[in-house]
Amino acid sequence: METVRDRMDEQLRVLRLVEAQRMAQAVFARVSADGVIAAGRYESEVDRYIRETARSVAGAALAGPGRLVRSGPHTLLTDASRMAPDRLIAGDDVVVVDLSPLLARHETGFARTVVLGDDLRRHQLAEDLAGLLTYAQEVFQRCGSITGRLLHAEVRDLADEGGWSLGSGHVGRITGTLITDEPEALPDTDLIAFRNSRPLRRTDRSGFPAHWVMEIHLVDDNHGYGGTLKHLLDLA
Repeated sequence: METVRDRMDEQLRVLRLVEAQRMAQAVFARVSADGVIAAGRYESEVDRYIRETARSVAGAALAGPGRLVRSGPHTLLTDASRMAPDRLIAGDDVVVVDLSPLLARHETGFARTVVLGDDLRRHQLAEDLAGLLTYAQEVFQRCGSITGRLLHAEVRDLADEGGWSLGSGHVGRITGTLITDEPEALPDTDLIAFRNSRPLRRTDRSGFPAHWVMEIHLVDDNHGYGGTLKHLLDLA
């Protein structure tokens, strides 16, 4: 009976993570379609609209404190809870929409990067973020024994080829357990980082299969902007 219960518990954990991501995708899609991520709006204004949309999509299931929108030089920040001054979004900005604060109770994260204007390099940033996620997922599926160190190196090397720098010391973290806003508070083994030499396919501290969320933050050091993508690595 214990084995059956544990298997059901794991299935419920997976369903919770996948459903949380689905809700976040639905919120992001609706906000994008409504055209509110636009020049001439303050970050706080877009933030409020996202929260209202989240309530209409998922009610109390998506709620929590923390910054959801960062634009321009604020995209260099990696921590959604840092309270930089409110900013008016400009016509050629990169805008990061990070719904992770709304997903805290689901113990996962979700973020996307929106590019305004016609700057080709900035649009390439959004494309490269999506490409890095796809590549990381392919590498994870192909290499059953891959470690946090090796996957971090794969992502870093491909980012370098595109002319980007990693804006963080990690490119993902364990999920399905308590997630803090500060990756520095996590042990190295809970991060997809150079310091983690343990296989990503293993059990977590609760004895369940470990699941991971990619957190890729690319920056253009010369022009002072960055982009972020957060998405489940090993679950659909």
